[in-house]
Amino acid sequence: MKAKVTVTLLCVLFVINKFSAQGTKALKDSLNTKIFYLDEITLIESQIPIKRRESGRSIIKIDSTELKSFNGRNISELLSTKPGIITLGNTSISGQNIRYAIRGSNNNQVLILIDGVRMSDSSRIDNDFDINFLNINQIESIEILKGASSSLYGSSASAGVISIITKKSNNSESLNIDLFTGTENDNKRKLDDLTYFSSNLGFNKNLNLFNLGFNFSTLNTNGMSAISSGLEIDNFSKYNLNLNLSNNNGPIEWFVILSKSKIKNGYDNSFPIEDANFIGLSFLESISSRFKYQHSKGDISLTAGYQNTSREYRDNYPLNFKSINKSAEILNKFKISDKIYSVQGILFQDSGYDGVMNISQVGLYSNLVYLSGKNLNFSLGARINNHQTYGNFLTYSLNPSYNFNFKELQNIKIFATLNSAFIAPSLYQLYDPYSGNEGLLPEESISKEIGIETTIKKRNLSIVFFERKENPKIIYEYDFSNFTGGYINTPSDLIFRGIEIDYSKVFFDMMDFNFNYTFNELKKGTLQRLPKHSFNESITYNLKRNRQLSFIYRYRGKREALGGSEILNSYGLMDTRFSFTKDKINFNFWVNNVFNREYLEILNYSSKGRNFRLGIIYNF
Repeated sequence: MKAKVTVTLLCVLFVINKFSAQGTKALKDSLNTKIFYLDEITLIESQIPIKRRESGRSIIKIDSTELKSFNGRNISELLSTKPGIITLGNTSISGQNIRYAIRGSNNNQVLILIDGVRMSDSSRIDNDFDINFLNINQIESIEILKGASSSLYGSSASAGVISIITKKSNNSESLNIDLFTGTENDNKRKLDDLTYFSSNLGFNKNLNLFNLGFNFSTLNTNGMSAISSGLEIDNFSKYNLNLNLSNNNGPIEWFVILSKSKIKNGYDNSFPIEDANFIGLSFLESISSRFKYQHSKGDISLTAGYQNTSREYRDNYPLNFKSINKSAEILNKFKISDKIYSVQGILFQDSGYDGVMNISQVGLYSNLVYLSGKNLNFSLGARINNHQTYGNFLTYSLNPSYNFNFKELQNIKIFATLNSAFIAPSLYQLYDPYSGNEGLLPEESISKEIGIETTIKKRNLSIVFFERKENPKIIYEYDFSNFTGGYINTPSDLIFRGIEIDYSKVFFDMMDFNFNYTFNELKKGTLQRLPKHSFNESITYNLKRNRQLSFIYRYRGKREALGGSEILNSYGLMDTRFSFTKDKINFNFWVNNVFNREYLEILNYSSKGRNFRLGIIYNF
């Protein structure tokens, strides 16, 4: 399979190179800037803006250009193209529960931040955040920090952090409209009906005293059944409303974001598997704000967030959940000298859901960053977290790096990390009347990494070896003899380890190529639903007259189904995108699963066949 795809791509590249003219200078410059990725500015590692070459961590940065190229797709599909990240559920019907696994993790081990605010739903099993609420049109950038990060970010950051920055209003005035249509079918249905519709409206306006930003998006699909054997179509629809106010002038910079989202999705019985006409409703109301004061040696900020989430399941056994999550964080960044920076902060969290007591946490942390300006750099941090139920936990981080500079376009960075983390059991795992266990202990983990990143002329290469040890792990154990189950702590260590390789190159000054590979295994066990081997390939080529042609190939190796009931075959999917811009209008055309491959991502659940998206983006 891989050989066929590689040959196909090489043939396509040869033909394009022969018959295309020179592309636009704008994109050419854009591609060339990618060779300097070690000079990329990141914030997520230490809250201090530093160059990637100075960081001692494995970081992924997704900028606005890459996000725009995925218009018409969802955020989980974009994340799945990155090394070390597997998303499950995005090839099934829209609205399926999404698992975002970083290096073999569960959702509860990955912290989601939106504009610096922790996002969670305490009524969900893992106290995680449903990323179906997100709309890619409303996102400005994403930074992903892999490995334990509790010393800076607290509980739930044992495998990684995904920090999402939304689009803010600015001093200019603008209006943009996105319209997409297409199909969303499985392999059993023909491409004869339009079953996908999405729209997005956004504008910015300067009102002198502050800037106003508004964004409204909708999505509707009705092309697939949730289960692979089903005939009844399960619909999905959602809307996102976002209003933001900001001011970047004056001694205090601030923003306030009000958002409201609604999701309606059809679903089928999971146990036992059967076709059904069930409906799920989810609502999210949130307020996020930040006030930052710039002083002579740095800045101090207050970030606060509030989320009200409700879910309703209309089936044979109707259920309703409502949760509230509140957080506030004070962060001080201080420049001690030209080479030494410090970060101190205190975070307060409170969460709960209907019928269950609220639980609060307070975290006090400090981080020290040394930037030599030459070769050696490191960050050192510690955190004391006080949990209402479990008391105090101490976590730490040590992230050194060393940079070799040879020529202007030849740089090599080696780095190592040693970080600890903890995760308190969710309220559901503790207090659910059927499966809860109030005797559960928090999960504790230690992450280690060693890696190398290089930039040599027009090639970037990153190789990272990683290991994460967890003890005691929280798992769900089911007893088939009496048909009962519950949450327990594993008696022994779980060790996750592997390697990530990420390679990119600019060809002909006009073509951007990327390949990443991940090997991930669980020592003395099997990663259920997750492959040991996975890789992604992408090529973006600039044609004449502001046209782009892209190919994305995703390979997933064999996986063990949930419970070890079956081994799922490996599969590879090819997607292609063609776009062109004329004046202020951008046209996008996607063909997903070009070869209409039949495959299973999750046992018994539908997978998408060949589908297309056609969209128009208009910027006034």
